[in-house]
Amino acid sequence: MIITTPNGKTFTTGMRIFAGLIAFILLPFIPFSLPFILIGILMLFAKDVSEVDTEAFTFRTANSIMGLKLGKWEPLDDFGDITIMKRKKGKASVSHQTMQSNILVNNTYEVVLLNSNHRKKKVVYSGLNEAFAIDLRNKIADALHLNKVAYNPQLSSKTLARRNR
Repeated sequence: MIITTPNGKTFTTGMRIFAGLIAFILLPFIPFSLPFILIGILMLFAKDVSEVDTEAFTFRTANSIMGLKLGKWEPLDDFGDITIMKRKKGKASVSHQTMQSNILVNNTYEVVLLNSNHRKKKVVYSGLNEAFAIDLRNKIADALHLNKVAYNPQLSSKTLARRNR
């Protein structure tokens, strides 16, 4: 069974608008504009997805274009743990006239596969929906027999030596 999760669009909105404008401007010149129109259509429909194959115990991050998924499968032999990481992503804007700042903070939830010492990570899902992240973590953990743990990376001896100076 393959578990597929969306990670958003491959190209930014600005890039997609730019490609559409170039294709629209070159539309009267059909032989010349045909490649740009095709590239614009591909940019419009391209999405990033993550897939976990529970039978083959593999993982890939792929670009999906109209159902066709392109990406390299990687084995998950080293990964025995799974966790949800909560990250705060924010944007701040400052108005110099009113001396006020507006801060917009979003909590992002990431479902992450971890190796035994939590130094290697593979992000399966990143999004704003906490309930979906919890359901996805439980589904993957049950299918792959992974341990549900809290993120706690072990420090190497070099890092400990640097901190003890």
